[in-house]
Amino acid sequence: MPVDSELAKLPLIFRDDFARGADHWQPTDAAAWQVVDIQGGRAYALTRQSNYKPAHRSPVNIALVRDVYVDDFTLDVRLHSTSREYGHRDLCLFFGYQSPTRFY
Repeated sequence: MPVDSELAKLPLIFRDDFARGADHWQPTDAAAWQVVDIQGGRAYALTRQSNYKPAHRSPVNIALVRDVYVDDFTLDVRLHSTSREYGHRDLCLFFGYQSPTRFY
């Protein structure tokens, strides 16, 4: 059976289009994040540098999905950078988050 057919059988665990805000998200600094209109939809955007001070240098701008725990999963996501082009412009997706110093 094709892989796409197998994936179609899996339950959808989480989806967010931010039409009702960002209540499903837990940012390290809520003041740094906003739901914004972009390209005909809505997005959860980092709108300023966070005041969060982690034990290690980075990452300093984190927003985690609340109360979603999975083992194996498929992730489909649309991401868009609005910053200028320069080095050290990273986007990190976190998996296995346990604490500010323990995640993948």
